[in-house]
Amino acid sequence: SAASDVYKRQHTDSKLVYVARDESGSSAANLAKDLWMIDLSDPDAGPVNLSNLPGDDYDPEWSPNDQQIVFTNEGRYNDVRQLYTINTDGSGLTRLSYDFEEYSGTWSPDMDWLVFVMNASDHNFLNRRYMKTINAIDPIPTPERYDMSSVFGRLGEIADPAWSPDGKHIAYFSDESGEYALHVKTIANGMMKKMNLNGAGFYAYIHWSPDNKKITFVDNSRSLYIIDIFSGITTKIASDNLYYPGVFRELFGSWSKDSKWLTANIVDFRNAEKMYLLDHSIDSLYKSKLLSYYRGSPGDTTMVHVSPVFYNIETKKEVITSLPTGTHIN
Repeated sequence: SAASDVYKRQHTDSKLVYVARDESGSSAANLAKDLWMIDLSDPDAGPVNLSNLPGDDYDPEWSPNDQQIVFTNEGRYNDVRQLYTINTDGSGLTRLSYDFEEYSGTWSPDMDWLVFVMNASDHNFLNRRYMKTINAIDPIPTPERYDMSSVFGRLGEIADPAWSPDGKHIAYFSDESGEYALHVKTIANGMMKKMNLNGAGFYAYIHWSPDNKKITFVDNSRSLYIIDIFSGITTKIASDNLYYPGVFRELFGSWSKDSKWLTANIVDFRNAEKMYLLDHSIDSLYKSKLLSYYRGSPGDTTMVHVSPVFYNIETKKEVITSLPTGTHIN
């Protein structure tokens, strides 16, 4: 099945986009993570591979009009992150990044701007593109610095920008003060609110609530937090059962439309085992490349387990359910 290893989900009322490994072949290249879509309104519809690019795809984000998706592609062997857009029917795949490493794209609600992180000279800057200029003559808009006050900007190292649903604010993490904090900028007047965070020190995956009042994020201890952008009060919602070194993990599931409920998923690695694969196909490497991934077969017990979490925003309590624990394979 291609529908494994869900990395991040974005959805409209009837369609779900997720990231999963392509297991349609046996070569190492087919272990890359691609962008997939499934139509939830059609019970007979199977998953469709939208991107099918070399390397891993992640961070998909729907455009506000639900017609396009922006995502990041990271070449499997050169580790260069590049932004792409694609229409939701699988057509119009467009590479936006050429001269610099770019990732974490986020649309403005009117779709005029795409804000993203650019890595240049080993620094992460907040940049933007005016998407209205995409046409046959000028297909790739030139990136602009988000902070035009100096050559390098004054925002510090930037991570995970995200527009608020009403388009009035943009939030991102910055280490301008020496420690990463959450910055929320009001677009109309340029006012900036900076909120200190009490997590493990590094943060990712900003998600605004539909009412524009709260933000969820994770830290590198694999914990999920919620912060009130008016009071600055931060609450830890959930954590994985075992800290597993590596990249950030997306614990967030979704907000309810009234912003009163939040879903998340907790992953338990304590009894999981990995499968390892030696890739001899890369002639430029002097030794085989070691790949590893979690893989389970029917009847296995040494697998990654996933538990759903439902959180009541008003009571600040988790609601215990009798839903079964799922398995997580890739």
